Amino acid sequence: MPPIRTAKINSAADAPVISLERQKQRLMKPVFKGVKDATFNYSEREWDGLFFKQIGTTTRIITFGHHFVLTDDHIDDIAVLQRQVREKITQLAFRYTDVSYDAKNDAGAVTNQGAIRLATALPNLKSLELQGTREITDEGIAAFLKSMPNLKILEVSGGMSSTENLTGEVFDELREHPEWAPDLKSLVMVNNESDKEFMKSMRELTRARPTLIVSLVSTGQEKKWGDWELTEVKLPLEVILLVVENLISGTIHRSIFSASNVVTKTLLSCTLVSRAVNPTATRLLWQNCLYIDSKDRLYRCRDSVSQQGIVTGRSCEAYRPTRLFLRLFPDPSPGLTPEFVDEMPEEDDFPPSPLEDIDMCEAVKSLLLTLAPSLTTVVVDMPLRSLYPADDELGVRKLLREGFEALVNIEELVSINDELYLATKDDHSEPQVWTKWPNLQRISLYNVYMGPELWKDMLLCPQLRKAVFPRADSDNSRRHDIKGELFTAWAEATGQSSQKYQGPEITIALCDWYRQPYDFVSYTESWRDLDPDNLMSIRTVIIDPQYDPAFQNLDDEQIYTCKNWIRERALRGSLWHDISL
Repeated sequence: MPPIRTAKINSAADAPVISLERQKQRLMKPVFKGVKDATFNYSEREWDGLFFKQIGTTTRIITFGHHFVLTDDHIDDIAVLQRQVREKITQLAFRYTDVSYDAKNDAGAVTNQGAIRLATALPNLKSLELQGTREITDEGIAAFLKSMPNLKILEVSGGMSSTENLTGEVFDELREHPEWAPDLKSLVMVNNESDKEFMKSMRELTRARPTLIVSLVSTGQEKKWGDWELTEVKLPLEVILLVVENLISGTIHRSIFSASNVVTKTLLSCTLVSRAVNPTATRLLWQNCLYIDSKDRLYRCRDSVSQQGIVTGRSCEAYRPTRLFLRLFPDPSPGLTPEFVDEMPEEDDFPPSPLEDIDMCEAVKSLLLTLAPSLTTVVVDMPLRSLYPADDELGVRKLLREGFEALVNIEELVSINDELYLATKDDHSEPQVWTKWPNLQRISLYNVYMGPELWKDMLLCPQLRKAVFPRADSDNSRRHDIKGELFTAWAEATGQSSQKYQGPEITIALCDWYRQPYDFVSYTESWRDLDPDNLMSIRTVIIDPQYDPAFQNLDDEQIYTCKNWIRERALRGSLWHDISL
């Protein structure tokens, strides 16, 4: 590994900084025409006594090159130029490129006072680049932003010892003052990522100013051919994108991540890395982090899906969102809230349904219609049984049904609270919504009634291969002739007269509490004759909960445990694998 030098000590810029009290008295300079792009590579032979002949009424750009040592004195020289000259200058750049043994290229002597005077002298700058600084802190950077309203590009980057001068306060000030440099697009500063408060302030600023890209840079010095050169550690874009892509597991289990999950937070940070990384991180967010667990998130998601991204100009449709978790109401405390699913209280005992919110239901419909072309997985955790058709005075059930009917590309459905109860009529004359999804391959329905209609509906889905029924209900759910009824439904649907099942292969898993096991022993012989190839695989999954003193009765514990078991596995993408173990 080549030797690394920690700081440059041989620069001519190590001379003492002139304080405000010791500023030289300067006379106003005569006005010359000058040149449009005034470049100064040497601070003595090209600047001293000559600068005002190059910087004139036609000058728009000032550049300091590879042998220039910039100090507050040079800024004071600029300040004594005539106003008609200074007000026309729109770009100033100091290039820090030479760190060799005999280097004379540095801006380490420029102080906050110099920065303040520069901001006052050149108020119309659109681009300001100061590399190689060491003394400029948040105060100096804030002066640039406050006094230069037209600023679009600002870089104040230093040497290897300059990070300790930055605390991130300038981020907070810029966020609190939207009138400062309102058109600022790029802010380049020294990398101080080890300071948590610094990084927190930076993230809050970029959220407040979504069009602003903040770049943190680090420089080092490497010895090559007997001398020192500046180095910047850069990863190829392909490697960076590979790192971002690998935040999402490449296994068969595809999770849906919540807003608080570290994957979601990391992807959000990656959207701010660069314009090149933003599209990949944004795509992964849309495809893996659509976790809607409140009405506020619902409304914000509904509004954002139709908007174009600030960086890419693309809407969410371009990223093809594939997975959605829809849970608009938090879980009640165990044992304290009536369960709509299993008990029928007296009419006067029903609490108001949370579904009686037409704005929310319209937002759900709008979101589903927008996502329908690409959505393949939906996990629904909504109390659809809390409002029956006869009580639906606002017509919200129709809105919800229309939204879900549009999801024709769904391959996986998990309904946590019910059988995806979306009926709008009490007579059960409407088909189940999921029977209209031709690509449906896997389904999980809570507390569904196992009867002839269920098997007929399943046969209407030609791709269906796995079904999970937590706490399934029937006339005799513990000893239910599932294969016999499914065979009968298949024979009637196909007109087959065979005595053996020859329909599609399917796995049915019955999940329930450990105290209520299923018993199919009495059907062993008949099922073997009916389905010798075991094309209909019937599995029982026992849920063994941990003790929780919050439960007041056994029914509450059973319901709560089963729902949580399904929800956790659905969100981490392992449900279909776990039922096959």
